[in-house]
Amino acid sequence: MAQIREAIGSLFMLWASTEQEIHRCLAAFGRPDEDLCISHAITRWKSLHTAHARIPAQIDVANRFVARLTAARLLRNGIGHGFAGYSADPSGQGLPVELQYRQGRETVSVPFRQLERSIADLATAGFTLYRLTGAATDPSPHGAEDMVADIAQSLDRTARDHPDTV
Repeated sequence: MAQIREAIGSLFMLWASTEQEIHRCLAAFGRPDEDLCISHAITRWKSLHTAHARIPAQIDVANRFVARLTAARLLRNGIGHGFAGYSADPSGQGLPVELQYRQGRETVSVPFRQLERSIADLATAGFTLYRLTGAATDPSPHGAEDMVADIAQSLDRTARDHPDTV
């Protein structure tokens, strides 16, 4: 139970800092708009990033990153607005724990490993946003190539370390 509380707390704290960084990055593009809801802020950031991308790989990496942010946002919203409980392995043999949340009339079950994946993604999301924004606004395309390659490796590493999830 303590591990679940800690993980949910981490999800919310990391999400809050990610939201702040998205708004800072919009300002770096010259488009500060703190009144946008977070889903619109992510869409605006992606649009600005795509418009300013210096190399094609930036768009692919940004799309992958936004997909991860979107998955984390949906999980955060589901838990935050409709948490319904969890199931634990009563035998203690390490079977996956699932969280449940209500979405409309449905109950959605989410494996604990998906929560762990979202936490891992959000743990680096602020820095990734900062770096991708820097790659898009930096006048040197060579610097962007190195940065984007490094970010792609980081996304791959997280996917490898937290498989079988979004």
